[in-house]
Parts: sequence; structure tokens; C-alpha cells
Amino acid sequence: MIPVADNLFVEYRVSHAMKISLFLNFVLLSLLANTVQAVVGSKNAEKGWEAIVYITFTFKNNVDENQCSGFLINDHQAISTAHCAIRDENMEKAISASVCIGKQFPFDKPGEACFSSQKLKFAADYKYSTSTDFVTIELPEAIPLNFLGIQPLKVLPDSLAKKLMKSSALKLKAQVISFGSRNFNQPSLGKKGKAKLSNLHWDKIKGLWSADVPNAVYGKADDGAGLVVKIRSSWYLAGLLVRSKPDFFVSVEPFFDPCLPAEPGAKQPGILLTSTFKFLALNTLNCKRKTVSYLSKDAELCKLSQPASIRQLLLWLKSDKSGRIAYYLSNTIKKPSKKLNYLFKAAQLNNAEAQYQLYKIYLQGNFVRQDKAKASYYLEKASKNGLPAAQYELAMHLKKGDLTFKMSKPTQWFAYIKKAARKGSALAQYQMGLYYQQKNANRSYNWIMRAARQGYAPAQFVLAQYMLEGRGTRKNAYMAKRWLEYSAGQGYLLAINKLKHVRLSIYEN
Repeated sequence: MIPVADNLFVEYRVSHAMKISLFLNFVLLSLLANTVQAVVGSKNAEKGWEAIVYITFTFKNNVDENQCSGFLINDHQAISTAHCAIRDENMEKAISASVCIGKQFPFDKPGEACFSSQKLKFAADYKYSTSTDFVTIELPEAIPLNFLGIQPLKVLPDSLAKKLMKSSALKLKAQVISFGSRNFNQPSLGKKGKAKLSNLHWDKIKGLWSADVPNAVYGKADDGAGLVVKIRSSWYLAGLLVRSKPDFFVSVEPFFDPCLPAEPGAKQPGILLTSTFKFLALNTLNCKRKTVSYLSKDAELCKLSQPASIRQLLLWLKSDKSGRIAYYLSNTIKKPSKKLNYLFKAAQLNNAEAQYQLYKIYLQGNFVRQDKAKASYYLEKASKNGLPAAQYELAMHLKKGDLTFKMSKPTQWFAYIKKAARKGSALAQYQMGLYYQQKNANRSYNWIMRAARQGYAPAQFVLAQYMLEGRGTRKNAYMAKRWLEYSAGQGYLLAINKLKHVRLSIYEN
């Protein structure tokens, strides 16, 4: 027997038959390793990235196409979010899809390929951002995965999914992965990307996985991104992204605008914001529907995945200590008196959203007698609980000296503005930009840019001025005109007048 460590030194003394035997043993061991990997999941999330596919949906009555990410779940099926394949205006469904495999658009490298299909299956009760927001694509023939060197990410097993849904605190590594969207550059670039998730939990009210993305990398769920979780040493595909909040575009460097122009602008700072993601659970797709054949139907799992009814919410309310259930009930029930009761209950349990709602109700006198003292009380509570909108409102009231607020020192309002701006409030970011306008041009530009990229029209107008003058950034007349158009397009009068009365030639490079 020749020691493995000595094989390199005795290569020419080994018989031809023995070399064949060693080679076959190596092949068998490799196959065995792959088989084990297929059972337990992917050892590395990135090794399963070949299973992320780039999908182009086409429609009968429109020449435009929708680009989206999806996932291979076996050698003849891909899955994606249904809202990628449905026109919101008239609920027109796509008639075909092109599924592309590879690393980057246009998928013309060796081992890359695109497959077309006209067999699209939608959930019968499709509704945007719910557990029915998915579509499966049946490919006309099996993809030669082994030949292409592709190993699909394994779907989270039902047994593990049930355990995770019942767990109150999940300390798992989780990522969102995509084939390129507005936050991962642009769908047209077809470039894969990922982001870390935190605070993963099962949202038993909505029947969806919920997680946060720190530092604002995502703004709109339009690309079929996937949730992958790491259990022990293996990664599993657990869900499809169906909603993210906030819904307006935010991005990381380099900056790409969601509308026009398609060309990249100058590199800009990332938005300081946290987006909340909602994912449908792939394990629940066979609950009450027969769309995805490869998943088993588990009665207990299906029960766990059902969105909560009013009766269930009322039962859960007794044990709820966060006020989340009470606040949800206040938004669900229509009768004003009951809505208020649940808002008060949620506010007592320190729910910041409920406290902020009560501030607005007492400030405006909706359903109750106007009371500025109570409005101030609830606004201060919501602000202390970290709600950016409340922190911004409190800052502005302090600055104006209205309601019942008085500043102990002249800059007290600025501390609240800064907190709100760092948590992503566009209004607060705009105020930060104005605050630094005469003190630090570069810092002012950075904050104004952040607010503008969230769609705030006054910030877009000011940003255009900065780009035109070269204040805090290099001069860019072309982009200045674009930002003016975005602002004017929202009806902002200053931007409309600027476009009307200023010579357009100054915007041309």
C-alpha cells in the first residue's frame, strides 16, 4: 500500500490499472460528497449562486419586458415573485419567460445559457406581497445541471421551517441574494449581489418571514430576491422577497437613478436607513394550492403559515407585551371608537407607531377634541421610542416653539433632527442639508442628496442648484437638469418655474 502523501513521488512506479483504480475512487468520493451536500444543503451560499437565474418576462399587449431574479429549484423548474410577471395596471399576466443561467448579462460565456418557456403557473388567489405572490416556470426540457456545473440551493426542509416558525428568537445567519436589482446595480446589468439580514423572525400576523437590512440597501421589492439561512454549516433557500419598506428607491454606490437617466452619475454616499423585508416561505406554497409539485403538504406547517384572523389577533392580544398586535388591530378594524381603543392599548404598551398616530389625532382633532398637550405627550413618547417621523416632528416643533415644547438650549432641536436623519427620514435629511448650507458645503450636499434620492421634491430642487453651481460637488449641468425635472414632475413650483425661465442651454454639457 502506497501512502497518499507519497503518491506524487511514485507516480511512475504505479501500474496503469492502479492509476485507473485511484481515479475511480476519487470520482466515487466526489459523487458521494455531492450527494451528501445535496441532502444537507449548500455549504456556502455563494456556491449555490449558480441557481440564481435571470428571468425576462414578456407580455402579449406590450413590447416592454420585465427583468427579475428567480431560483432554480430543480432541473426543470424555476420560481420567482408573481408581481414581476403581472402588469399592475390591468393585471395582465406574462405569456412567456426567458430563464438565463450564468454569472452576468448577456450570458454568452462558456457554460452560460438561456431557456425559454411558455408554461407559467400562478397561484389562483394571487395578491401582491402575500404568501401567494409567486410564479413557477416549467421549462420544456430538463437543464443539464451536471454538465453546466450547477447545484441548486436546497429549499429549507419542512421540519426545520416548523422549528424556526415556532422559535421566538432566531440567531441565524441570513442573507438576501439577487441577480441584480436597483440596489444591486440595475436589472439590465445582470450582476449578482447579496446583503446581510438581521432580526429574522416569523411574522405570524402576515404569515411571512421578516428581516431587516441595516444601512439602507433596498427600496422596492421588484426583483424576486431570495432569503437564504444558514443552519449549522449549510445554507438553505427559505423564501422569496415580496415586499420591502420603505417602498421608494434607495441605493448604495455607485448611484443609479430608478427612472432616468440610465447612465451612472457620480458616486454618492449610501442612505443611512434600515429597510424591513418580507419574504414568503417556500415551504408553504402547497398550502391550499397545488402549484409547486416538489414541496410536500404538512398540516401543522400550513397552520403556522396562515395569516392571522381577527379572532386570532384578539386571542394573541392578551399575551402581547409589545403593542404590535393592538396597533395592527387599530389599522384593521373600521369602527372609529374601536380603532381608538386599540391605539390607546398599543400606546400603553409603548408602541411608537401608535403613539405617533395618537399625536396626529390629537393635533388635528380627528375623532377626539383637539388637545395640544396630549399631542405633545404622545409625540415625545414616540420620539423617545426611536420613531424617525416623530423625532423629525418633535425637532420642528422645538425649533418653532409651538405646542407645549420649549428648548432648554438653542441647538436642542438639532439633536432630534440628526437622529431622524440617520434613521432615514428624508425630511430630516433635508433639514440637515439646510443646516450645513453655510457651514460645510460638502456635508450639506451629502445630506441633500440623501433626501433627493428618496424622492423629496424640495431636496431635488436644491440638489440641482448645487450641481449647477458646483457647491459641495463637481459641476454637472446635465444631471442638474435631470434633478430639476424630477422635482418639477412632482409639481414643485420652484422647479417648474426654474425650468421655464432659465435658458436650457446652460444645462447642456
